[in-house]
Amino acid sequence: MGVSSRITNDNAQCKLDRETRLCTIRPCGGVAVPPKKGKKCSPTPKAPEPMRLSYGECQSVHLYRPNYCGACTDGRCCSPHRTRTVPVTFVCPDGERFQRAAMFIQSCKCSKECGHLNEVALPPQHWMYGDTHKFID
Repeated sequence: MGVSSRITNDNAQCKLDRETRLCTIRPCGGVAVPPKKGKKCSPTPKAPEPMRLSYGECQSVHLYRPNYCGACTDGRCCSPHRTRTVPVTFVCPDGERFQRAAMFIQSCKCSKECGHLNEVALPPQHWMYGDTHKFID
């Protein structure tokens, strides 16, 4: 799970504020849906089974079945188009509970603008065995 943030002034005081939420564009192992020909991303696959979200050693209290972005056939990036933010409660092994905002994907799109995305959302590449891609909160 990664973290995305933005700066916004969409509040009553019109002050700049950083909003942060947890996000997963696609699982690390990739998405087992064949790319769709044409100008659209492959279908937005759901997690095969409901699952608990992880944040460090903590897990979500409830089960979720998130959607993921697929891939584009023409080298463009498949990234979230419509998302929603949901508060998720996590519980840690020591019993501590806390809440974090999490992004859930509703639809994805292919785009040539890939600069705002991290390497997980870029077109599929061949990673070397043992490569580590760490995203820090």
